[in-house]
Amino acid sequence: TVDLRGEKPLVTFNDSTKPPDVEMKMKADIAHRFWFGKVNLMVALVRREMVAKGPIPKILKLLPVIKPAYELYPKYLKEKGFSSYLL
Repeated sequence: TVDLRGEKPLVTFNDSTKPPDVEMKMKADIAHRFWFGKVNLMVALVRREMVAKGPIPKILKLLPVIKPAYELYPKYLKEKGFSSYLL
């Protein structure tokens, strides 16, 4: 979950308490590569590798937030014992 309502973006995992403004759907392998910074959001949307549900301006607002979040995913995998999935 990426929460952009505050001054700073807040990225959390497994957060089902906040209703989404935007939903992104994709296959797990696309999501995995995406969070390593290996998938371009706009290209994936055009190719329909990712399907977005929600207002386009809010989707575009995610772009500046995504890059710093790439550092969180490998840390999360290591913390949860999934180091073998690191790219």
